[in-house]
Amino acid sequence: MDKKVINKNYINSLRIYSINKNSTIFIDDNDLIKMPEIREDIKNSNLERSFLYDLDKNIEHIASISGEHYVLPKYSLYMSKIFPLNYKGYGMDFLKDYRKLSSLIEDNSYNFKDKIYLCKTLCDAIIKLEKYKIAYWDLHSDNILINDKNIKICDMDSIVSHKVSGYIEYKKTLMWSYKHLSLLLLSILYGIDDIEFLDVIKNNKDNKFIKDSKMFKRVIDNSYYMFYPDKYLDSFTEDYIEDTKLLLKR
Repeated sequence: MDKKVINKNYINSLRIYSINKNSTIFIDDNDLIKMPEIREDIKNSNLERSFLYDLDKNIEHIASISGEHYVLPKYSLYMSKIFPLNYKGYGMDFLKDYRKLSSLIEDNSYNFKDKIYLCKTLCDAIIKLEKYKIAYWDLHSDNILINDKNIKICDMDSIVSHKVSGYIEYKKTLMWSYKHLSLLLLSILYGIDDIEFLDVIKNNKDNKFIKDSKMFKRVIDNSYYMFYPDKYLDSFTEDYIEDTKLLLKR
């Protein structure tokens, strides 16, 4: 992965693509540039230095992996000189022909067979990260991009790695990641936005089919334990989903 030194003139030349509370994303030709926002309460503190150091090392680590389903960092950006505490952001490919999974869930236009294919592909991509001892924690439908049946996971700085954060933080985040993966798979299968669907499941937690389903139970269970939702996908048939969807009170 390349490492580049930039200045304020470069930043001012970029066009803003999106802004959220944690970062700003800019457009630079065919690339997106993601720059983190530093919380006001940790600026100029040891927490800020630790945050930048870990982020820089995680970007370097995630860029070293391989896989067709990841939008990986192409280069890191630094102010003044290349040094972890001068980390400013990273660049990645701008996939203009892809849509966010959230918009496709809302459309609910995929047939059951295609939904199962997407779910299995997504499981394979997320679980493969274990090979690199990486846990992806920001797993939701806006961070999954779709073009037909092609899946890309973006926002790949949202990780905890064993190499940078140690075994305990990595393992805790891994279990958290698979819990969110379970919700995302159910959201795809039922055609309901994942944030909304979490509330729907909680509101229907006493329903028998939710109590009997290991995947539904994992979504609302706050305990930490390893759970691989791909092992339970085959229990969701098209008839089962149509029947149980009628039982959900929204």
